[in-house]
Amino acid sequence: MDYFHVKLVHHVGTGAKNTCGKIWIKNGLEGNNSTLVRELESYEKRSINKEAERKISKVPTILRGVEKVKDCYDPRIVAIGPYHHDNVNLKEMETFKIQLTLQYANQSGKSIEELYKEMEKWLIDARNYYVEDVVKNFDNKKFVDMMFLDSCFVIQFIYICLEPAKNDIRTTTNSKLEATTKKTKEPIHLLELVQTKFVDDEEIKNGTSQKPSSNWCSYRSVKELKSVGIYLQPSKKSCRFSDITFHSTILNGKLSLPGITIEDGTKSLLLNLVAFEACADTLSNFGVSSYVYFMDTLIDHADDVKELRYKGIILNLLGSDQ
Repeated sequence: MDYFHVKLVHHVGTGAKNTCGKIWIKNGLEGNNSTLVRELESYEKRSINKEAERKISKVPTILRGVEKVKDCYDPRIVAIGPYHHDNVNLKEMETFKIQLTLQYANQSGKSIEELYKEMEKWLIDARNYYVEDVVKNFDNKKFVDMMFLDSCFVIQFIYICLEPAKNDIRTTTNSKLEATTKKTKEPIHLLELVQTKFVDDEEIKNGTSQKPSSNWCSYRSVKELKSVGIYLQPSKKSCRFSDITFHSTILNGKLSLPGITIEDGTKSLLLNLVAFEACADTLSNFGVSSYVYFMDTLIDHADDVKELRYKGIILNLLGSDQ
């Protein structure tokens, strides 16, 4: 809870012109630390173009440092991009990348040489998406070779997922994900593209348009809510995480939650989306992070999972409610 609170405050604070805060800091420090004041003023004057400074960020240290989930941020089958390119445990998939690249070239009607030259044109732009301490280990030839295979592989893999009947390679996808058509800006990362399946920016904006209450609110588990007459039901609107509603009457209340399938890859998917939202240089909302935190407050025991499963909100493919 502390992390999300701090992150939200930081996000809001840096997005607004906090003149009073700057004056307070300056008056409090100028007398005995003029160097720090100059650094703060210099930092403020820098013009940061968000479009030009977009990076494919590393997982924040505060998240990767959690021992029981750190493996969720590392690829187990295939490496895309420079961060995990030299992982010896993922080398076997390089042959598979070549196979899909040849498939892609064949279906596109262009030769390998033509496609490679197109990739070369984007060399500088592509390098600028990664932090410098990573790409400095790649010369231009090695970087283009890597990005060429990886990009062709990703495009062809997406096509295979969309048209499995036309391909011999077996894949698994989550058919329950429904894309929203309200998102018009281009995603800055594949994770943001996935995020649009789960979160609708407009729903979040509309849901937070009211003034927040000054009263302190504490969340309760599913078992506790049920004991005071608050019942759960699956949302009939969609499966997006932002589709959470509560209706109360004199005697009871109903909390509607989106359905979610829990399987082997769910943990890694959610944690990577949380990591994406936590990166300081993304323009993302915190929809997935908020959903994960809210569900964490609802689930304290296996009985809470059992109730969510019984109500049709959770489809548990892991076997155990624990």
